[in-house]
Amino acid sequence: MGFNMNIDLSSIETEVLQALGIVLFSLLSLAAQKFVAWLKLKNGAQVQAAIDGAADKAINFGVMKAQEKIRAEGWDSVSVQNQVAATAVSYVADKFPEALKSAGIDPTTPDGAQKIEDIVTRSLPASMAAAAASPTTPQAPGTTTTVLQSTVATGDAK
Repeated sequence: MGFNMNIDLSSIETEVLQALGIVLFSLLSLAAQKFVAWLKLKNGAQVQAAIDGAADKAINFGVMKAQEKIRAEGWDSVSVQNQVAATAVSYVADKFPEALKSAGIDPTTPDGAQKIEDIVTRSLPASMAAAAASPTTPQAPGTTTTVLQSTVATGDAK
């Protein structure tokens, strides 16, 4: 003989389902917030990479435009660096409006122009060093290029 006991849970069923709904909604909201934060971080990194790339290209353009001055005054000349930076700032503003817009920079405002100058100034040392090391850029005055010659064994060596 068994004991059969039926329990009516209908009175608490609604409350339990509501509590589960609240927990599930909270977890989904938290997951959505994390996903949005991840997207912003990813987008932010892409924007930063685009801005850095624009600055590097602009500095390379500035170096190209300053070749004669580099030959005359050298890479370390302040006037060379100022000319390259000024050219690069204008180039970024003219050629990369979408990258600037995505970063929230308006080159037509004084604040935007200052931000562009700051970006170029930050990138200038590394980009100038890379350009100076390139064999396609002019040598500084008073420097020489060393050409290495290889010797070919003529077969006479024993």
